[in-house]
Amino acid sequence: MKVTVEMDAAEFLGYQEYLKDQKLFTSLQTQLNGKMMLICKKIKWALEKDAKRPDHVKIVDHEHAEELIEIAENYINGA
Repeated sequence: MKVTVEMDAAEFLGYQEYLKDQKLFTSLQTQLNGKMMLICKKIKWALEKDAKRPDHVKIVDHEHAEELIEIAENYINGA
């Protein structure tokens, strides 16, 4: 498929800015997805359902739980 588009210089520069912003957005989204995946994995490693008490969880790995607390504190404090 071949598409031909006619633009003046201002439209072309606007399109280039759009592409740059789109790449930046995609990059930021990829970084955010990676961070969220790490948090989800740490939750899975740190916690598990408590068989004795429905609707409760228990900490099974204190190191990962501590890291989750640090991540939460950094997020809340804007770091």
